[in-house]
Amino acid sequence: MLSSSSLSSVAVDPAGDSSFSRDPWLAFNRQLNRLAVTLPTEADLCLALDTALEMEADNPSVYWLTLSRIAELAINLAGDYADSGEVCAAGDILVNPRRIDVYLRGKTEPIQKDRHCGLSEQFAWAIGDEDPVAWLMRETQVRIKRKALLPHLQDLLSASGYVDSSYLDGIERRLSLIADTIGFMCALESVGNFGHVGPSIESDQALIEDRRCRFTARRFVEMGEEIERMILSGNHRSRFLRPAFLKRLS
Repeated sequence: MLSSSSLSSVAVDPAGDSSFSRDPWLAFNRQLNRLAVTLPTEADLCLALDTALEMEADNPSVYWLTLSRIAELAINLAGDYADSGEVCAAGDILVNPRRIDVYLRGKTEPIQKDRHCGLSEQFAWAIGDEDPVAWLMRETQVRIKRKALLPHLQDLLSASGYVDSSYLDGIERRLSLIADTIGFMCALESVGNFGHVGPSIESDQALIEDRRCRFTARRFVEMGEEIERMILSGNHRSRFLRPAFLKRLS
């Protein structure tokens, strides 16, 4: 995800600098830096997001840049998964809802859907010999309670009114690229051309390399630097935030 050298200019906890211990957002972003170099999981990023959403946000610019940093980690993680052919893990972050509740006819309490199991398989005990599609349509109602992590973050940032539209457009482009890479890797796997050994033909290898996401941590690092300046020196300028919002803060 992110090398230690990449974080050399991002907010760290300098010896003797008590600003980091006093400001929870500096401390939290330092934790994000650590998370980035330890190869986070989807669960790690969900926990980081939940934590940030519960923190008191006195400075909207710091708040939305921090959420954007979590989005950057999620985008990079999904891209890394897609690049390595781990399409299920990539799909979980990109499209697979984190929680779906299934309500059975006549029951008030929902049953949580198994995230990696089809409804016809999970409810085979109740479907019996009936047509699974007909039974599910007749007997169940499905409600998405928690979207996949990336769509959820994208919704938050888009609805904020503070995040610059060009950055949001960039997120959309990268999510589309992840989806394309997932589709490409699935196609390769289906014809037996992808595995730990890799394709035997050099041109095939070049094609695979060309279709990988290859995301970098550049935005994540830049946002961290901006957050440090905002908190320590009151500099609110950021290319990731809307100019009108920055003008109101100046």
